Amino acid sequence: MYGGHVLGDVPNCDAYLDDSVIYSETWEDHLKTLKMVFERLGSALLTLNLTKCEIDKATITYPGKKVDASHFGAGAVLVQEDARGIEHPIQHIRGTDNVVADALSRSVDGDCLSDIIRMMASSRKMVEFFYDIVSPYSWMAFEVLCRYKNVWNIDLKFKPAYLGGVMHGSGNRPPGMVPNKFHYMTKDLERVSGYFGVPLYPPSDVFEAMFEKGTLNAMRFVTAVAEKEKEGDVLVERVSRELWKRIWSTDQDVTQPASLTEAGLKAGLSASELEEILTLSKSQPIKDKLKSVTQEALDYQCFGFPFTVCHVNGKAELFFGSDRFELMAHCIGEKWVGPHPDKPTSKM
Repeated sequence: MYGGHVLGDVPNCDAYLDDSVIYSETWEDHLKTLKMVFERLGSALLTLNLTKCEIDKATITYPGKKVDASHFGAGAVLVQEDARGIEHPIQHIRGTDNVVADALSRSVDGDCLSDIIRMMASSRKMVEFFYDIVSPYSWMAFEVLCRYKNVWNIDLKFKPAYLGGVMHGSGNRPPGMVPNKFHYMTKDLERVSGYFGVPLYPPSDVFEAMFEKGTLNAMRFVTAVAEKEKEGDVLVERVSRELWKRIWSTDQDVTQPASLTEAGLKAGLSASELEEILTLSKSQPIKDKLKSVTQEALDYQCFGFPFTVCHVNGKAELFFGSDRFELMAHCIGEKWVGPHPDKPTSKM
């Protein structure tokens, strides 16, 4: 059932007919590997069995598979719950002691753990949205996905990345570098702005804003916000929106620390938080994180933004652009009712 083409690239993982076994030397590696497996297999209908045997070991099976004491070593702790219908999966931990709970709480990769728990807790399909605030079409797609995240049965995960890196890595050329595409984009943005209901007013010098100034510092800033945010993407959403407004609505700078601070304050961050985030955004780990997420997009054969990845039944469905929502809805088993799902549709 678990084909090698699905799990063959997951480190420390042996795949069998009806389950997969993961061996990791540390809980950090353990949880990262679990997250990758959940993403490959669609996450929704899996049961998670965490055990402490030999080296840290986990078995992932489909709901209903029987696992008894013979599978475990001394002091093992078992989590075996149908992922559907669990509102607070961390409360469903059962065992002889608190080994798993303690290990989870000590995990240095809190984002990874949060993703795993979120995927265990519901039957929602995970949707990853790769974007850069330099892209106006990404803003359109971003706002639509934000409107649908509580309408569709999805877990929306924002993936701030660097469009320049994607263009270079894929060998693509930005539309602004192709005269005919640039002229088309100028007219088209006016149409899509009205259709999607996003207040887009291009900067006075689009070429300077997009290509001379760029958004590398801004995307490192967003990446730092994502790194500091403990749960969910609320601040990432707010900060990204404020940065999009600056460049694509009010013709303001997004490159200088003062500009990033102003956007952060409007997004609800405090001055002290922003000072810490600005410092973090200049650090090597954040630079590496942005490169890593950009490479994730390239690994999906991405060639531009917006780029959306929907995980459906163990398969990644890929969508480029802000005009693929009807097809996206079809692929994930949802209904597209236009760019404003909160507005009732008229009936003849």
